[in-house]
Amino acid sequence: DQGKKVNLSLGGQNGIIHIKNNADKTKFVNSVISIINKYGFDGLDIDFEGSSAGGTSPSFDNPNTEAQLMIDAIREICDYYGDDFILSMAPETAYVQFGINQSVAPAYLSLIHNLRDKLTVLHVQHYNTGSSNDLYGYNAIPGSADYHVAMAEMLLQGFPSCGKTFPALREDQVAFGVPATSGAAGSGYINMEEVKKAMKYLITGEKSAGMNYTL
Repeated sequence: DQGKKVNLSLGGQNGIIHIKNNADKTKFVNSVISIINKYGFDGLDIDFEGSSAGGTSPSFDNPNTEAQLMIDAIREICDYYGDDFILSMAPETAYVQFGINQSVAPAYLSLIHNLRDKLTVLHVQHYNTGSSNDLYGYNAIPGSADYHVAMAEMLLQGFPSCGKTFPALREDQVAFGVPATSGAAGSGYINMEEVKKAMKYLITGEKSAGMNYTL
């Protein structure tokens, strides 16, 4: 009634989801559509963690069998509702940026790649994560404006994975998630001034004092 968009979110730390065959896929599609219709949700948020979608794929453009079934299921749901349907994804960095220069891809990365034509926004969780290499091979440390910019640029420019280049997403598809308070995450909380610095640099190209990373 307030005009807000509300998505049905699937997954999370304890919500492991597996689709192992076509019968599973049919049950998944039908149950998700039933819930969305009952409550009038505007879209679907994929928040998989752990072994959901099968763990790893040979590469981001070659999904494992379970990941392909999940891709087909999500695509079927999106097609059912049409162009106004929202598809958001909220993966951890371990399932996205940690795929840089790896020989196998997190299955989640294959979901992102093979659903990019349906994807509304990808907001990677920039918290509860370890350090990762940036595009230039340097160690990006969580908890700073530099980290947010470095992780976002990987999605804006594309990055190497499985001997190939994971193609860039559109600018309007790239966001990132931060914890609201220090108590909302085990690690990765930074104050809002640092978040503002990161956003300013990403949006305007103007780097604030104290930042080391260069777009």
